[in-house]
Amino acid sequence: GNADAGVLVADILEKQNQADRAVREVIRVLENNRIPRDRARLLVRRGLLELKLGRGAAALESFRQAAVSDPGSWAARYNYGVLLLPKNPSAALTEFRAALKVMPEDGNTFLGIASAHSALRNDANAYAAARSAVKLLKDDATRNSARFLAGQSAYNLKLYPAALTEFRTVLSTNTSSFQYQYWYGLALFQTKDFSNAIIALESAVKLNPNNLEVRSSLGAAYLGAKRWKDAETVLLDVVRFDPRDSEAWYNLGLAVINQGKLGQGKTYLRRAAAEGSAAAKQLLSRLK
Repeated sequence: GNADAGVLVADILEKQNQADRAVREVIRVLENNRIPRDRARLLVRRGLLELKLGRGAAALESFRQAAVSDPGSWAARYNYGVLLLPKNPSAALTEFRAALKVMPEDGNTFLGIASAHSALRNDANAYAAARSAVKLLKDDATRNSARFLAGQSAYNLKLYPAALTEFRTVLSTNTSSFQYQYWYGLALFQTKDFSNAIIALESAVKLNPNNLEVRSSLGAAYLGAKRWKDAETVLLDVVRFDPRDSEAWYNLGLAVINQGKLGQGKTYLRRAAAEGSAAAKQLLSRLK
């Protein structure tokens, strides 16, 4: 039941592309080892192997048992939190906080905390944790993930200059990310920098042509820049594929009214009102 030997054999088998045999070896050693910290190490190793084999439920259970066996194991608490995060961010947050007590300067743990807070819509806490992660992480890709999350959280808090700073930084390393271009465009729009918002949102459309949400945002940016015909063209496409988009109908109405087509514009505004747009109802009442 020697844990060091068990982990070593598992590592060798994994390198030989025998992950399933490695799992069986870890299980064999676990059967003869009753030392809590050793068991936690072995269970974490099993969990990572189960993940590699695509067996998420088995991995989750392995990490859970590891955390019970040794509550002070960073690897157990952190990995358990990672797997809990998609379906149970509150429980994941508990695990990440426990992991942080063990390793207070770990950037990945702060990123986990930020992700859990974001999922729970605690944007202020998500922003603070993401900024801590940015300061601590060394890997560029992971640090970009933290910056992007900080930007999203700042955007949700209406801290648009802070959001722009984060989005500009991640875009400087990866201009081909749809999400980066899209969120950058949204933040620029909120600061009324419509010309640059259009550039970012047009890039996002090229990267993901079938995304109606970004097309609707692009139409709104054209509207802000007083490019009425461009706004009309884009928004007509949006409502054709998503006739329930009240904001797109409303902006479409504004685009055609500004081209002198009041009757057609009122038709679009009535459709926006029918889909729940309070702004459309108010504007229609003034246009009577």
